[in-house]
Amino acid sequence: MTTTTPGTLRTTIAARIVALTPSLDSEVLFREHREEDSFREWALNNPAGCLRRFSVRQGPRVEQPTVTDGLTEMVAQEFEILVAYPTDGRFGALKLADLDNAVQRDRAQIGKTIGTNGTAYTDATVTTEDEDREDIGPVTVGVVRLLARYFRSATP
Repeated sequence: MTTTTPGTLRTTIAARIVALTPSLDSEVLFREHREEDSFREWALNNPAGCLRRFSVRQGPRVEQPTVTDGLTEMVAQEFEILVAYPTDGRFGALKLADLDNAVQRDRAQIGKTIGTNGTAYTDATVTTEDEDREDIGPVTVGVVRLLARYFRSATP
């Protein structure tokens, strides 16, 4: 049975997002945040440069093993993907409505590629748990929450 780790899954998720071409404003690709500081704080302090900057972090929820053979065990780990967008009207004349469309399309593309319908994994089953949007002043953050079920080593 193949085992994996949350770190490996996070790396795979981030690489798949970087490889996506957005359907709106496609010359601005997805770029990964360095995770040196809070993503939301960074986006608030850099609204002009935050377009499609994203963060993939392990969420707080970890479901304990449901299946084990003594050597490996199946667990479920939550992941949260955050994508930042400046609210500066760059998506069209209907400033906020056009921004909503861009955020929704990007979330759907990420969910389709990475989540429930995605085929990015050989060592995990990943489902899209929900999609959301946060308005934080000069920045809107698209949110995609995933749940990854995978086998890990049962030994510490």
